[in-house]
Amino acid sequence: MSNSSVDEKAFSYDGRNVDNLEKDEVDPAVMRRILWKIDMVLIPMMMISNLLQFWDKSTISYANLMGIRVDAKLTGQQFAWLGSLFYFGYLAWQFPAAYLLQRLPIRWHLSGAIVAWGTVLACHAACHNFASLAVCRFLLGVTESVNVPAFTLITGMYYKREEQTARVSLWFGTVGVSQILGGAVAWKLFQTDTGSLNRWQTQFIIPGAITIAFGLLCFLIVPNSPSEAWFLTEEERVLAMQRISTNKTGTVSYKFEKYQVVEALKDPRLYCLALAILTAGIPNGGVSSFGAIIVNGFGFSPLDSLLLGMSTGGSEIVAVIVGYLIARGTNTRIIPALCMIAVAIVGASMMIGVGVPRNAQFAGYCLVFWWPVAVIYLLSWMASMISGQTKRIVYYVVYQVFYAAGNIIGSNIFRDSDAPKYNGAKTGILIGFVFNAGGLALIAFYHWRWNKQRDDLLTDAEKREAEVQEAHVEFSNKTDMEIRSFRWPY
Repeated sequence: MSNSSVDEKAFSYDGRNVDNLEKDEVDPAVMRRILWKIDMVLIPMMMISNLLQFWDKSTISYANLMGIRVDAKLTGQQFAWLGSLFYFGYLAWQFPAAYLLQRLPIRWHLSGAIVAWGTVLACHAACHNFASLAVCRFLLGVTESVNVPAFTLITGMYYKREEQTARVSLWFGTVGVSQILGGAVAWKLFQTDTGSLNRWQTQFIIPGAITIAFGLLCFLIVPNSPSEAWFLTEEERVLAMQRISTNKTGTVSYKFEKYQVVEALKDPRLYCLALAILTAGIPNGGVSSFGAIIVNGFGFSPLDSLLLGMSTGGSEIVAVIVGYLIARGTNTRIIPALCMIAVAIVGASMMIGVGVPRNAQFAGYCLVFWWPVAVIYLLSWMASMISGQTKRIVYYVVYQVFYAAGNIIGSNIFRDSDAPKYNGAKTGILIGFVFNAGGLALIAFYHWRWNKQRDDLLTDAEKREAEVQEAHVEFSNKTDMEIRSFRWPY
């Protein structure tokens, strides 16, 4: 594959150059068949991988109720630091990960990372002190850091803008399923005699082994680009490229463009993204490490806390469905995102209200899990609001860096001195939601304003001319600022 172009293999269909192929010349049934094939291969892969990632990341929370603090002789804030160290690893690997995303075929990068994180997770079972657990948590963060950027790239590479929200909802929405699955496994293990192994050790080994097996399977499943999709015929690969040409975001390029880095750094949306994802990471860092402890702090027993923790997964699944219906009805991404955050703000307020009964506090905790659904719309934005491979990578790096930073903050606002209520941490989560909504609203405002400016500057004839000239601009690796016919979603 050439370093200077995007998927140069896919340039002919039925003996004709793709540049001369009109969309209405292709049978819509053929396009539907191609989309169905893509969905049947890529969506289950991304759904299962995201499910495993959240389950694997959350095992430390379940292990907390199974005695890992006592067995590993953890004191003071050491358990909170185990949550933070995962995100220090996540943060440390961002620049190498960005380089590898630009340079390595995505099949090798993604499947290798999945096998590695499954191995590291299983190794947690061999740890018996803070130092060994700290190393494993750091390495787990390193190995899991590639998942979201890789899936966002894949989504933008195979799906049209109007298809992306539904697909991101599907693969990101499995976080709710993972909470149900992880809670059910932990609840069962809590009541099971695991022989010579402690229950918390089994809690790491089971998902670790499953993840390793799945990573090996991904190597056989994941294509590097549409032009190499093994599940499509040669002609279908060309049409798969042609069907996403209206995105004007390109597919994949291995050439690093310095000017795109400069453009990204001058783009105000980059800093709105940093604010939005930093403040979204704060609640995530708290609940992923302390979720079971938060429920326990409402006054429920450890066993009941594990069982009730499954309810948050059900709440999030409902939120995914409601959010998708709002997105479909309004044809926007910002409105459902803000609605999800508004519900989470109500839930966080219920958790910290004075004199609130424990059942109402728990109901509020379940409502808090509507907030992650807003991230679906942010990820869908990132797949369609940026063009230019290097510029897109810059955005993914900023996303991951500030996501990690927010999670580090979120893990450390849970202070031992505030146990078991942790009202200070809950207040921090509430504040994070407010700023998260502000960051997303600013991105939507910029998109609305830039679209209006472009529409006002160009006459109807100039718009038609730009559309014709840039009909296959996805092969050029240009940025969204360079493409006159580009319009930003909001």
